[in-house]
Formats: sequence, C-alpha cells, structure tokens
Amino acid sequence: TSGRSLVEFYLNVGALNEQFVSLKSQTVQEIERNSDGEQ
Repeated sequence: TSGRSLVEFYLNVGALNEQFVSLKSQTVQEIERNSDGEQ
C-alpha cells in the first residue's frame, strides 16, 4: 500500500539524517582538534 511505502520512506530519511548528524559531529571534532594543534 502507499501508506506503508510512505512509512518506509520516512524511516530511510531518518536513518540518513542520523548518519549525517554523526558524520557532522565527527567533522566538527576533527576541525577543533586541528585548530588546537595549530595554536
């Protein structure tokens, strides 16, 4: 049914968003580490 595919779509979007958030936090941590090393 269309309702079920819509639920699966939102679940996929949620999983992608979770990966993006964790990837962004890793990038922020690396940037902070690099800026600390320069100073």
